[in-house]
Amino acid sequence: MSGGCVTPMAPEVVAAYDAPFPDDRYKAGARVFPALVPTRPEDSAAAANRAAWEVLSGWEKPFLTAFSDSDAITRGGEQIFQKRVPGAAGRHHVTLTGGGTSCRRTWGRSSRRWSPGSWRIPHAADRTLRCRRAG
Repeated sequence: MSGGCVTPMAPEVVAAYDAPFPDDRYKAGARVFPALVPTRPEDSAAAANRAAWEVLSGWEKPFLTAFSDSDAITRGGEQIFQKRVPGAAGRHHVTLTGGGTSCRRTWGRSSRRWSPGSWRIPHAADRTLRCRRAG
């Protein structure tokens, strides 16, 4: 968990995340998740991924992206959505600055302002809203 954060986690927070797992053997399933992301056409989940892109490429409803600039895994991933999803055109998209894979862990409650239910962003031409970590 701490590998996805850009700020160190307190030992008691790490202990809380570790609490459900008696030892590292019980974390094996979670550690496999990244390998399940299809990266080659023959991967078992690739067909479902292509089907999802077929739906998204016709999505006309408003579509907002919120990616972190500090996430080693998904940084820059918003570009493909903004290019291929029609509903993303001309929207204010959010770039979360200074948060890793676990943005909620980095920002805690202050990340609520970036949750989709709280967005009241008007339709506008090609602009990016940069959010900063509350300090």
